[in-house]
Amino acid sequence: MDPSFAPVFGLAIVAFVVSIPLVGISLRIAAKPVVEALARYREAQNAGKASDELLMLQDRRIGLLEAELQHVHTALRQLTEAEEFRRQLESGTARDPQRLSAPIGGSTIPS
Repeated sequence: MDPSFAPVFGLAIVAFVVSIPLVGISLRIAAKPVVEALARYREAQNAGKASDELLMLQDRRIGLLEAELQHVHTALRQLTEAEEFRRQLESGTARDPQRLSAPIGGSTIPS
């Protein structure tokens, strides 16, 4: 190696040692808003998918609750009818006494 190139190599090494961190810091400062915007965009996409899944889950839960409410309503109606029938039997004021004594099929038992 020629000794006349030694100062040039030294200067090049110092320039690289100083300029590489400066370029890195500059790129970080310049790229940070872009990276943050991309991160927010991806979060928004994932939140959109999650909200769709959440809506589907909530629709399913509401459907199950509606079915349960319908079941409770039916059971309450049957209990109310049974209680009314029990009261009529206990008071002896049934609406149609013949209907109470008649068999279910409407036929009579031969004697």
